[in-house]
Amino acid sequence: MNRPITTIMISAAMMLMTTGCGSNSKNNHADGTMGNIPVIDFRADYPEKRIDIREIADIEYIPLEMTDSSLLSRPRLTMTDYYIVAYNIDGNIIIFNRDGSYSHSFNHCGNGPQEYSSVARVIIDLGNLDIFTQSYSGLTIQQYDFYGKHIRTITLPEKLRHGQELFFYDKKTLLGVDQSYNDIEEMREQYGVNRHPFYYVDITTDSITDLPIEMVDPISDMVTWFGEGESAFCILLRIAPLSTIGDKIIVSDAMEDNISIFADGTLVPIVAKRNKLSENEKPYLTTIDGMNDRYILLHTMEKNIDIKANSAPDPVQYLYDHKTEEWVKVKMANSDIELEGDPDYYYGRLSGSIHALPEGYMAQVILAETLCDLRDKGRLSGRLKELSENMDYEDNPIVLLARLKN
Repeated sequence: MNRPITTIMISAAMMLMTTGCGSNSKNNHADGTMGNIPVIDFRADYPEKRIDIREIADIEYIPLEMTDSSLLSRPRLTMTDYYIVAYNIDGNIIIFNRDGSYSHSFNHCGNGPQEYSSVARVIIDLGNLDIFTQSYSGLTIQQYDFYGKHIRTITLPEKLRHGQELFFYDKKTLLGVDQSYNDIEEMREQYGVNRHPFYYVDITTDSITDLPIEMVDPISDMVTWFGEGESAFCILLRIAPLSTIGDKIIVSDAMEDNISIFADGTLVPIVAKRNKLSENEKPYLTTIDGMNDRYILLHTMEKNIDIKANSAPDPVQYLYDHKTEEWVKVKMANSDIELEGDPDYYYGRLSGSIHALPEGYMAQVILAETLCDLRDKGRLSGRLKELSENMDYEDNPIVLLARLKN
């Protein structure tokens, strides 16, 4: 089954800016030792299972308080031990307490030397809770304390103006990954892609140190094409080749032989991949949506987008259990939401890669309009039904927070 795709129009200027279940593989680790890791075969016929999230995780619901200063739509979340941090389209950085109550917010959106023009991503130093903001385009990263006081501006060199993915690495270093032109076929052919994309940014000196990590053929989870004039269109599939699970930086690029953790300037394999290309010769985009000592939950999709037909393949999730050493193709369900007769009703993805969460956690942002619709259809039960009773369609979302069991 194919599903409709969502298209976003952006300016061109911005754009320039074979094994079965239970098999393991031996791979070189960063320290030169060998270790057994799971092997996923994207063309294998794994057993299918519908799993209630409570079978593998403990869950809680967190309603995010709505005030005049904390209005959200579908946010990407960053969670610390005591806070949940989000941002909205207006450039507000919004901090909630761990129970979802509103704590404070700040907004430094503008063109001044200590401001950001937009917020594409928020990065947090979990040690001192400093907040870094990354814009959609431009060369500057702003660093603020937890309450919005400006600390410094980090300036990247001109060659890194566009397509940079940044992660907090340590108290004075960001890890950068150059993804320029990875999503535009015409520019891939004209300029090529950076096959040594990793670099450190010293946030005290702005100095750049390139890292000798070579990638096979970096693939973006965005599809971009040009329209008339200077317009361009893009589809963001949210199956990121780079993500975080807790303090681990995950590299899951489609054309790499392994899914790996970035550690001490090297890539440490944690899952080996087989049949990276589909029968259509299209890559399988892959990211880790949840991971702890027992489970690995993969979210995958064949990158076979039909623009004219406005469709894309359905994503597929695979769950690996270290106790059984088996992969299962899963569909996650929630017994508080009754979807009999409409099993494909979409109410948000449970993910630890879209959001920045402690290791072992996943989050699902359930929009108020979705909850109200399900409530009005009599499809909610339990705690979720209780929380929905006083909600209206304009409220902030509820976050389902799931912690994987061991």
